[in-house]
This record gives sequence, structure tokens and C-alpha cells, in this order.
Amino acid sequence: MFREEYLDKKKVYLHIGLSKTGTSAIQNFLYKSKKTLIKKYKILYPDTGILAPDGIFAHHGIAFSIYKPEEAKGLKVTEFETIKECLLKESIAKKSKICIISSEAFMHFRDKHCFEILKILLEQFLEKCIIVYLRRQDLWHESSYSQVVKDFGIRLTCSFKESTQHSLTLNWLLNYNSLLSRWQQAFPESKIIPRIYDRKLFPDGNVILDFLSILGIEMPEARDYKVETNPSLSHLSILVMRKINEKFNLTREEHGKCIQYLFKLDREEGSPIRSFFTLPERIEFLEHFRESNERLFREWFGTENQFVLSEEEIKFYEEQDRISRKEIEKLVEDRYRRVLTFLKEEKDIKVELI
Repeated sequence: MFREEYLDKKKVYLHIGLSKTGTSAIQNFLYKSKKTLIKKYKILYPDTGILAPDGIFAHHGIAFSIYKPEEAKGLKVTEFETIKECLLKESIAKKSKICIISSEAFMHFRDKHCFEILKILLEQFLEKCIIVYLRRQDLWHESSYSQVVKDFGIRLTCSFKESTQHSLTLNWLLNYNSLLSRWQQAFPESKIIPRIYDRKLFPDGNVILDFLSILGIEMPEARDYKVETNPSLSHLSILVMRKINEKFNLTREEHGKCIQYLFKLDREEGSPIRSFFTLPERIEFLEHFRESNERLFREWFGTENQFVLSEEEIKFYEEQDRISRKEIEKLVEDRYRRVLTFLKEEKDIKVELI
């Protein structure tokens, strides 16, 4: 009887991403605050399905139990039936009223099979809400490129221009109107909650506060939470790191020291380079998604397309375009050689200064 009465009151928020929209900060705050959340608000951020090989406490294990992506290799992924039962037991044991499941890996769900299995997992919840943060496509692409260049396990070596062609093939992901429609079709009874990822729109510029506002709660500690999760390197340091990836096969230790040294240089010297796109390239890239974005804002937000360049941005990117290719190459080469010198001094690493 308790179980049936309890399940009648349960609600789930499924946070599906996108990547590069503050997901890591949200996930780690929820995980570190899970005792307060359950005690004060009866909100459960479950241990079930948590995978944190990179120190980010997300429910990738739940998503990976439904589909087996390349990034799941080497990780201990629990079978779906076990995940389902453990999630139910944990929810009942903690007497939660609300459950939050968060993983940007859910964004990879496209076929009917994945959605059908996910429905089985979520049938234990009476009410379902699906949260997704959307970031303007050019900004998402730049941030995503920086991430994969920085990551140890990927060692991306292709140029930004080459990666742009790949991103233009991700219509299933970056066509946001179609993405939301796909999830709405898969879960017609659920509430889809799209949010625009723009710090200017968040309370105090804080994405965690924005996420908590969706839940209808206020947590003062969120204002003081130091977001140290998954920081970004500068554009200059990313160009340097790409060159290092291209020329050397660093160990994890060497890679970590290299990244930390680049962060140090960023703090001390900054970066005059703050865009990978030229302005014409950025305009062309956004034009590819213009019609979709117009439908997105009209149908989901009731406004005109907000994913457009402002006059301030155009002026800024025009200034960036005045930095010559020759100057950029010199900045990259200078920092690159300093990193190699640092690595040789830090440890006996067999790198040759060319």
C-alpha cells in the first residue's frame, strides 16, 4: 500500500543537456547538495547510475544502460533492469517526492528503441518534466571544439575549420526545434522545459540558480558555490593544445601538467584571440540554422529569433578579424614553445624543440 500511494506522488525532472551549457556545474552542485535536497525539499539526486570518472557526478550510467556509446568503453555500466530496480528502491528508501536525473548523454537518443526503454524507466513516476538548455549554435560549437581539444582521451588534432564541417552534419542535435519536437513526440504526456543558455538571463549570471528556479526552490548556498568544474582554456591555449596533440602522444600525467600550465598562462597573460570563427564564417554558420531557430523561438518561446548576432558582438568580432593570421601564428608558436620548455623542465619528457 505504501509503495502504491508513494508512487502516485512522484515527479521526475530529466535534465538532458545540452553539453556545454553548465551541465557539469549543475550536476556537481546537486550531488554535493544531495543531503540538503532530500532532507529539506524531499528532492532526490540519486546515486543510482552515477558515473564520475572525470569528477563530474552525472547519471551517465542510466543513459549508457540504454545505449552503448563509444565513450562508455572501459566503464563499468550496470544493466538496465538493475538500474531500474535500484532507482525505485532508492526513491522509496529516501521517501523522495521529486527525483532529478541528469546526463547530457540522453541527447544522443534518436531512435524509437531508446525512447521506449527510457519510458519503461520513467513509468514509476506520475509526472515527468524534461529540461534542456539550448545554446546558440556558433557558441556551442566553439565551446565543444575547445572541450574535445582539451580532453585527454580524445586528442583532437583537426583544425577548427575542419571540425565546423562536422558540426554542420549534427542536424539531429543542433536543429533545436526538431530536437524538442522529437522529445515531445516520444513523451507527449510530459512537460518539455527549454531554457536558453545565456548568463545574462540567469539570476546573478548563475546557471545553478536558474536550474533551481525550475524546481521552484531557493538555496542560498548556490549563490556562493564556486564553479570549478570543467573550466575552459582560452582560445589561444586551445590552438596551442591542438598543436601539441598533433605532434606528441602525452601520457595522462604529462597532459594534466600541460593543461595546468596553460591555465596558469591564461591567468597571467590572458589571450588576445577570443574567436575561432571569422565574422563572415560565423554569420554563414548561423545562417545554416536560421529557419530552425525562427521556428524554435516562435513555437516554444513565443518570440522572434533570439539566436542572432547583436551589434555589440558584430563590432567585437570585427575587431577580432583585425588580428592577422601571421600574428595569430606567432602567438601560438611562442606559447607552444614555452609549454614544451616547461614540460622538459618539469619532467624528463622526450620532446624535441623544432
